[in-house]
Amino acid sequence: MPPLNSAVLHERWHTPSARLAKGSGSTNIIGLSAIRRKAGSRWDKIRPGVVTRLETLLRQRLGSSDFFVPIDEIDYLVVMPGSTPDDGQICCLRIAYELFTSLLGPCTINQLDIAHAEAISDDILETRPFRIAELVEMAKKAELVLSPSPTDVVYQSIYRAPAGQPPAAAAVELSYLPIWDAQYQVIRSYQAILKGNKRFTGVETSGLNGRELARQSLEVLDKSALSLEQHLARGERFQLTIPVPYEMLASPVARMEFVAACRQLSSSMRPYLAFKLEDIPVGVPQSRLVELVAALAGFSGTLLAKIPAKQYAQSVADYQGIGLKAIGIGLGSVPNGERLREIDRLAADTKRLKLIAFLDDVGSIEIVRYAVERGINWLSGPVIAAAVDEPGPLKRLPMAQLAGDLVYV
Repeated sequence: MPPLNSAVLHERWHTPSARLAKGSGSTNIIGLSAIRRKAGSRWDKIRPGVVTRLETLLRQRLGSSDFFVPIDEIDYLVVMPGSTPDDGQICCLRIAYELFTSLLGPCTINQLDIAHAEAISDDILETRPFRIAELVEMAKKAELVLSPSPTDVVYQSIYRAPAGQPPAAAAVELSYLPIWDAQYQVIRSYQAILKGNKRFTGVETSGLNGRELARQSLEVLDKSALSLEQHLARGERFQLTIPVPYEMLASPVARMEFVAACRQLSSSMRPYLAFKLEDIPVGVPQSRLVELVAALAGFSGTLLAKIPAKQYAQSVADYQGIGLKAIGIGLGSVPNGERLREIDRLAADTKRLKLIAFLDDVGSIEIVRYAVERGINWLSGPVIAAAVDEPGPLKRLPMAQLAGDLVYV
């Protein structure tokens, strides 16, 4: 059977697995021929480990309705019934890329072995290897970091690598912002934020491309989960809130990686985790919100959404019945003269929708009193408590102590 990147435009393979490729969705093949060529004489020795690694990646990255099957020694048929052709191709490309780079280091465009597959009959599968130009466009969408390949003129002209080596990404350093429960008068939760971030969000989205945003989000998740695990081992029980930027979660490839990382978290820590959707644009349809919330469901005990204050010009009812426990707003972007009105709106809407209300960026005791009187449940910001280097445990904080720079005890 010829390799997928051969010069032949179409290949027909006789295989009983062809019938699995019938129907809608996205059907592709991931091949190992490039890894086999690169490995050379070592191939027979490393093949079992390569296959195990590929199957592990497929199980981690594919959805519940997707499946895969080997059709020969070096090629796997991947069927994604619920995906569009483009999303399925990008997903397979990302898996092929991760497999190659994790085993052999930097990858060039012509070392990505994927092809489109279509069932001609129950036992004949027709495949079409993607052209280099097609792979280049998919690699752009997947935001892969590829090594330049001097033999591929198309690659050099369309996806030219920048001169010199890019600077290494700065490591993420976190602080944890205490969140006050007005009903029980305690610090009940801590939200992960970037150290020194004045916006009080976990990931700084402005100025970041999609790949960097995804990397940063995964680092926030990883470091937050490690910290929570250490505290739980000491018997300290509290909720840790992890922010998830809308822009990152809306990218199919980034969402796939984030969800795969969530699957690796211990099930024992999930009741103590909260995921908080942030930076949601105005006018996002409910169907999109349902999709994103569903991606995180099952990995945490609480799901929240921080909505834009001007969302009230749209339909805030879109946030009801989609799996959220709480919605809230950040006062930092609301003019002083409009803050009380926004608090009134939030309180009325959450009461009607039977959701918990929260406020971020609370900067004065007057706002605290007003919000508590209106029934706002969870508050955070400078007047509540400053960010700390380590989260937890629960701490008592009566309203009377919320004055000036008084620190909770």
